[in-house]
Amino acid sequence: MSKSMFEAPGLMDATLVAYYGKKSDELAEFIRFFQSKISGYLGSAFRPYEMEQVHGTIIGLEGQHVHGKWLNKNFLEQRQEERAMDFGQILGFLRSKNIPDCNIRVGGFRHYEPSAFTSRGHHPYLRSFSVRGSVAVAMGWPVDENGFPETLEQLRRSFQSVNVLHKYHDVPDAKDNDFFFVLGRVDLTAAGKLQIQEVEEATRFCLAGIKPFQIPLLMEHLSLVFYVDTQLPPSTSRWFRIDDPSLTGDEMSRLYRI
Repeated sequence: MSKSMFEAPGLMDATLVAYYGKKSDELAEFIRFFQSKISGYLGSAFRPYEMEQVHGTIIGLEGQHVHGKWLNKNFLEQRQEERAMDFGQILGFLRSKNIPDCNIRVGGFRHYEPSAFTSRGHHPYLRSFSVRGSVAVAMGWPVDENGFPETLEQLRRSFQSVNVLHKYHDVPDAKDNDFFFVLGRVDLTAAGKLQIQEVEEATRFCLAGIKPFQIPLLMEHLSLVFYVDTQLPPSTSRWFRIDDPSLTGDEMSRLYRI
């Protein structure tokens, strides 16, 4: 169960993430290095996330309470479909063999080398790091001995079988195989456009030059995080490992936003 004692029954949303909480020494070192690099360019305009707070999002499970049911928010808003979420069914799905093990490759994508895949139509070098609005995002992709399988895309799409729509599947043929993780926030009032472009290019160049870093993505690395703040600060979030016996459909119903 989560270390946080914060609870807000009836006021929280949920998301499925990887590597929330404690990190391996190697992953923590990697995160600190790039947070430090960004801070070196942006100074106090960059607020790095706490180490426990950094995570890779798999899929959001946000709901909207309507007439006693929790409708999936993305189906409702993006497809105008009323799809009720059964929390027991979702937990059964999460604990089944529907969740594949894989490795995520971060780094080593050089802009002058042809890529076996694109991300949103772009070379992975360009997508490896960016500042989206005020969010500093690094990115990696599933990898195996045969190349770059669409493991995350297929997993996210499979959630539709339990009435959960991935945010970036806003149209039926959209694809999202990105493993993205937020390193921190940028104060846009303190950092200029050219400064942000500079840190983007410098960080991409650094990521391209490192030996590719592989992050194992296994069931044991997944957590269901209930939150009131979309940045998922540990102080106001509650989280469970997927196999935590205290995580039940009734407990989910108690925490979800009404």
